[in-house]
Parts: sequence; structure tokens; C-alpha cells
Amino acid sequence: MQYQAHHRHELQLQFARQALADFEAWDYLQRYASNPDSKIKECHRMHFLQMACEKGCKAYLLGNARTIEEIHRFTRSHEYVMGTLPVLLKRHAAFEAFKFTRYDEWFVKEISQHIHFACPAIGADLLRDRFDNCEYPWLDRTDRVQSPLDHRFAALKMLEEPSQRKFSVVFRTLLVGSLKSIINNS
Repeated sequence: MQYQAHHRHELQLQFARQALADFEAWDYLQRYASNPDSKIKECHRMHFLQMACEKGCKAYLLGNARTIEEIHRFTRSHEYVMGTLPVLLKRHAAFEAFKFTRYDEWFVKEISQHIHFACPAIGADLLRDRFDNCEYPWLDRTDRVQSPLDHRFAALKMLEEPSQRKFSVVFRTLLVGSLKSIINNS
């Protein structure tokens, strides 16, 4: 079965709901990971963050889909986080009357890029010198097999830096707010 045009609103709602659930799982893992006895690996936290952002971007794009081809492209591709997440967060910031500074814009674009490339389908296909991802082992430039279990992810480091606390809160607030807005308006 294939999605039809009349599925657009329901798809948007369900992608937003799933994105919010993934984000809540990420948030739980983030809080639990700070426990010294935690066995939560960084790649698992990154995986939930990446999935939440990807599905959130798809929900946003589905709201603007006008053709069946766009619906199929938005639901099947992994290529939308880097370009869409900054737009989604900035629009929600305007809706919330949040002053979006140049540094906020830089932070959101930077973190969006790192989240985008955490998806294994993106790193392997689009950027040949970057294969790190949050799901599968990969070969590095020295022909050694690397595991996500041992990798430090820049997006998580950015959100955990003490100097970035404000931006971590802003990122959380805008992402959750935009997803809830999609859900409430569907």
C-alpha cells in the first residue's frame, strides 16, 4: 500500500507524535546517563535525538506537502534534518516571541548538521569522509572498524557543555514546542 494525498494530515500527526515520544526517550536517557552507575551509551542517546529530529522535520514538511510525490519523498528520505530543523526551530521561536540571536542561529545550524550526519544512511551516501553514525559500525579513514559504542557525538557534547546550557534549554523548548504545535493543530 502507498500513502495517498488524503493521508497527509494523519501522517503529519503521527510523525509528530512519534518524534515527541522519541524526544522524551532521549530526554529520559540524558537525565539517566548523568548517574555515575548508568550503563546508557552515548550512541543510544544520539540515536533517539536523531530520530526525534528526523521525524519532527518530516512532520513539519508533511504539513506543507502539496503532491503525492512530496508525501512519498518526505516519508522515505533521511535527508531533511540539516536544512529543515533550523527553519522549524526558528519559526517556532518567532511564534513564541523568542529573540533568535545570530549565535542561536549558528548553534541550531551546527547542531542540526551533527544530528543530520548521525543517521547512517546520510553519512555513508553523502559525505564520503564521514562515516560515523549512531547505529552501525563503520570503517574509518585508516581502514579500522569503529563502533558507535566508542564514539563521542558532537551534538551531545554541544548540548552538554556548561557554557551551552541556555542553548540546550532553547533547543529543547523549541523542538518540543514545535512538535506539540503540530499535534495540537492537526
